[in-house]
Amino acid sequence: MIGLAPFPRARRLTLLAVTAVTTVAAVCAVTLPLPENATQLSVVLARGHTATLWTFAVLAFVVAWFHLPLDPFHRVILLGFVLDLSLYGALLSVAGWVGRGSAAYSYLQALDPILFAATVGLWAIAAWHPRRAPVPHALQEARQ
Repeated sequence: MIGLAPFPRARRLTLLAVTAVTTVAAVCAVTLPLPENATQLSVVLARGHTATLWTFAVLAFVVAWFHLPLDPFHRVILLGFVLDLSLYGALLSVAGWVGRGSAAYSYLQALDPILFAATVGLWAIAAWHPRRAPVPHALQEARQ
């Protein structure tokens, strides 16, 4: 949380929200029963992805709410993770609804590497953009 040190209100909210997400994820992982015909790894993986998605969503919300200065490259990384995990979570939900025996399950399973490749492509495009000089007054405006 060193990056949020100049912003004490944002830091407190982020710590509180991430702690809440982690606590809820840990309680759900331990207490919720496994659905029928599901392997334990697939359920734990889906719950872990959901907790990670909520953590990134909290971070994106804090950055937007407090107007924190975020480098465009870091913004693309955050956006890529949120989009990848949300689409992957939606695919896992659809795959669970369709069922393993269906032919659609294999197509849904094949979409995950494509989604990740698109995410990495987005990051590569962002990495090739020339860096802009930082605006010195942006940090002072964000603190107010």
